[in-house]
Amino acid sequence: MKTSEGRKAEHSPTPWKTATQMGQPAIEMRKGLLALLQGDRNDLVERETNAAFIVKAVNSHSALVEALKAFDFQATGLDTGSGLERFAKAKQQARAALRLAGGV
Repeated sequence: MKTSEGRKAEHSPTPWKTATQMGQPAIEMRKGLLALLQGDRNDLVERETNAAFIVKAVNSHSALVEALKAFDFQATGLDTGSGLERFAKAKQQARAALRLAGGV
């Protein structure tokens, strides 16, 4: 995305966290409130669950992307001796990213 001035837009720094603001589920960053998930009382649990899912996805995104980039790079040439070492390193990084995302 780009700003109105044509510069690349950056998202708010991570980590983000869930919170409650004005009785509503919210997402906060270091500088304060980022988003308020408003709705009626009947869907409060769903909105809290959505806030937690958004936070987990955002906070694990960079690690997952880096792990997949490393795996893609490291998995090249696995038929050589050093390829096995690179594969093991990429596997460790992928598992760490999956743990962060709640996938392992």
